[in-house]
Amino acid sequence: MSDQRCLTKPTSIYICCDPVTHEPRYVGKTVRKVEHRIRNHVSRSFNTHASRWFNKVKNPYYFVVEIVPPGGDWIEAEQFWIAYMKSLGARLTNMTVGGEGLTGRDMPEEVREKIGAANRGQKRGPLSPETCAKMSESRRGKKRPPRSPETIEKMRLAQLGKKRPRTAEHQAKLTALQTGRKKGPNSKEHNEKISKANKGQVRTEEARLNMSIGQSLSYKLNPSRSELVIERNKSRVWDEEAREKNRQASLNRTDEARENMSKGQKARFAREKAEKEQLFLGQFSEETDIEWCENE
Repeated sequence: MSDQRCLTKPTSIYICCDPVTHEPRYVGKTVRKVEHRIRNHVSRSFNTHASRWFNKVKNPYYFVVEIVPPGGDWIEAEQFWIAYMKSLGARLTNMTVGGEGLTGRDMPEEVREKIGAANRGQKRGPLSPETCAKMSESRRGKKRPPRSPETIEKMRLAQLGKKRPRTAEHQAKLTALQTGRKKGPNSKEHNEKISKANKGQVRTEEARLNMSIGQSLSYKLNPSRSELVIERNKSRVWDEEAREKNRQASLNRTDEARENMSKGQKARFAREKAEKEQLFLGQFSEETDIEWCENE
């Protein structure tokens, strides 16, 4: 039943009883006439307990127990009457606790296993262009409601420690997709969002070291990247607003931040020096081995 109709029409909560035993067997709700709704139950045939019961008795009698005014909480009312009738011992055919959806439905384990066995191993092919167009049209203009902090935390915890190794085929597809693709400069609003998201974050020493090693390796494995960065920075024009921001950021640096920057620079110089010394020693040892072989 559409929630929009419940906002403009009253909702009737009714109970259907067995015409022979007079036992309450079903609690339902409707915004139409109850007779029409029960006729609809009897005429349809589904593989559910309620549908089988309606098809069996054909002509149950009913009585309305509550009328919820337009815009009222009919879900709570239906759930109350289902719980109340069950507390009295009524053998209701309702499979849920009430309201829209399948909340409260207890599916037997053997049914779960059958459904799992039927779907296991099946690969669903790609959707047709017509289906994709329909899905796109139905979602166009709709904004997903913002996730609550609890939901975001659950999603974060669920992803912790998970590693998804990429296959060679997957990596090749990603490479082909990104090859030749030029990323334009971010908009001012985008940069502000990134700045706001990163502001206040404190990275650990291990994270800083990993980032530094990653940057060094990326430039060594792709020397042309350094040239691209240099050329891009040469043609970059700083406006007065950007210059003022950089100046204010430099003036507002704390002594701790300046000390950390100094340590980072010293560590980088020491690492580069060690790499050069290692490279020199390796070349020296190779030349020494060659001369020793020639002298022999």
